[in-house]
Parts: sequence; structure tokens; C-alpha cells
Amino acid sequence: MHGAHKSRNVLHGKKHPQYKSGAFTKESKKIAKKATLRLRVLEQIGWHLKMFEGARTRGKRPDGFLQFDLNDPEQMCRAILMTLV
Repeated sequence: MHGAHKSRNVLHGKKHPQYKSGAFTKESKKIAKKATLRLRVLEQIGWHLKMFEGARTRGKRPDGFLQFDLNDPEQMCRAILMTLV
């Protein structure tokens, strides 16, 4: 068609490759980061309590992740409280 009838050639709505669904808004990314951080801290506690075997989770640690010394009762308490909030 060489550009003629452009309105028939262009994809509209959800079929368009640059369609934004709202799944990756700033708020949804913030919620996902908090959930990832909580899961990583829970995993750290689980490894300390010898609940797991095999390989640990790979990849970049989320922002705000702290390596706790879980032999210290105060830091263990902070880690548990971090997962509850």
C-alpha cells in the first residue's frame, strides 16, 4: 500500500507494540520491590535456621537489603520485624 490508507495499517489499542497496560507503574514497582525485600530477608532467616538445602537465590539484591548477623538476638528481632511490616 506504500503508506496509503495509513489508518488501516497502524495497530491500535492493545495490539500496538507500545501499548501501556499500567502493570509497571511507579506504585506497582515500589510494591514489588518491598515484597522482594521481605522475601529475601525471610530467605536469609530460613538459611540461618537451616530450613533449606541446595543453592541460594541468585541475582541482584533489592535496594535496602541488609545482611543481618542472625546470631545476635537484637538483629534477628529486627529482621523478623522487617518482614512483618
